[in-house]
Amino acid sequence: MRRLYKTELHKVMNKALYSLPKRFEKILNMKYGINNRKYTVEQIAKQFKLSKQRIYVEEKNALKMLRESKAYSEMLRIYLDMS
Repeated sequence: MRRLYKTELHKVMNKALYSLPKRFEKILNMKYGINNRKYTVEQIAKQFKLSKQRIYVEEKNALKMLRESKAYSEMLRIYLDMS
């Protein structure tokens, strides 16, 4: 049963991330290891050819967009109601 919840949460997170601009989506995926392994901020910055500070700013903006997203809030609420 726990695996089912984890799978459903993963689906909800992917849908929410998909709603973000592509670079934000990729940064969060890499930083938190959502669809693969976790990367350090230094590794992410190098891949995007940005400074570490810029990665932190983009991460902050992406998380803010997710928090303010009505669709994300609704998807997460549905998931929590299932558990």
